Amino acid sequence: MPPVRDPTFLAYSAAQAAAYAKSRMAYPRRLYDYILEYHGAGATTKLGTLLDVGCGPGNSTREFAPRFHKAVAIDGSAAMIEEARRLSTLPIQFECKTGEQCADVVDDESVDVLTSAMAAHWLDMDAFWPAVARVLKPGGTVAIWFVYAMKCHPSTPNAPQIEAVLQDLDSRVLLDYQQPGNKLVMNGYRDLELPWTIAKPVQAFDKSSFQRKEWDKDEDGDFFGGQRTSSLEEVAAALSTTSAVTRWREANAGSGAEDCVEAAVAKIRRLLGSQHDYITWGGPTTMLLFKKKK
Repeated sequence: MPPVRDPTFLAYSAAQAAAYAKSRMAYPRRLYDYILEYHGAGATTKLGTLLDVGCGPGNSTREFAPRFHKAVAIDGSAAMIEEARRLSTLPIQFECKTGEQCADVVDDESVDVLTSAMAAHWLDMDAFWPAVARVLKPGGTVAIWFVYAMKCHPSTPNAPQIEAVLQDLDSRVLLDYQQPGNKLVMNGYRDLELPWTIAKPVQAFDKSSFQRKEWDKDEDGDFFGGQRTSSLEEVAAALSTTSAVTRWREANAGSGAEDCVEAAVAKIRRLLGSQHDYITWGGPTTMLLFKKKK
């Protein structure tokens, strides 16, 4: 499969990177705990090296880095990397490299855990998996995860109708602005190429230990992927960080069309009524876990 890299994030300005960093939700601690449990690390164990691929402005890197002696993070967007460096108070090495170039920034068989949050769908997996096999220690772990389109929590007034507005924005209004990578997410990474399904399978990974972990796919889930009560201004800011919205705005600039996010938020505001200015929302999360053979 050819690369599905999205030029939208690669072309981000400094202002866009800062807005992205501010508006994206944090991941819960138990997500990172689950990775460490899969890896076989104890609750207080501090591991050697973390490599975060597609780190963006480094939000998840900063959350996970304290569990390691060394943390390296890479992203193809220069603006994202500059924002990550600006925000970090930890000694994290941030480099402007694509995921397929991860072997350029760390030594062979030096990485304990490699992570990729909301980024693997933009990678050329045929090039990515051989590079990962090269840098990962024997017995090392790869954790790839994503959050589905955000959902309105049932505790919010008129939640079903608000959820319908969010779904309409994602699946109808933005449909023509979705790239192949976005569609991989919408399909739950079912079509993401794995080490043993790429054109030249990588034998270094243990297929028997592969895990697909899913949280909160059902309507009554507890919103593992970052439950958050947000003002409508914060909702608009978060929706504006998606690549499809960025492309919609670029395509419709100067057309006189009502902004897609502003239109959706206006509908939500009417559904909330005058007594409410906030919604509680979150997203179902799926994680793929791989182990390199010892």
